[in-house]
Amino acid sequence: MGSAEAAPMLVAIDDNAFQLRIVRAIAQANGFADIETCASAADGLAALERLSDRKIVLLCDLNMPDMDGVELIKALGKRKFPGVLVIVSGAAASVRASAANLAKAYGLDLRAALAKPVDPGEFGKLLVALRGG
Repeated sequence: MGSAEAAPMLVAIDDNAFQLRIVRAIAQANGFADIETCASAADGLAALERLSDRKIVLLCDLNMPDMDGVELIKALGKRKFPGVLVIVSGAAASVRASAANLAKAYGLDLRAALAKPVDPGEFGKLLVALRGG
């Protein structure tokens, strides 16, 4: 298996199209070639089902309509999501911490719970580490 096959795919879930464009640009600048963006948690879950054979780095917002990030974390936990999770949210630090604790309680591989707007340099370093570079 070549290194290109082993590289994880980035899936970003956020209802804010501008935020998704920023995430895509930073991810591409830091070596992610395979990126899927989803405007809702439901679309994100559908993408994860479709991509179940891939190694995934999942970025998710918390404040989204219909199904919020906390509900998404619960769904990921029930499905035993095997990938890496990063919360990226404009919610208060206490809300991000609660969501992080929930993810850990579900046994998810949570690597960070970041505040928006993300610092491009620090976010880029995290992505490089998650990509395996």
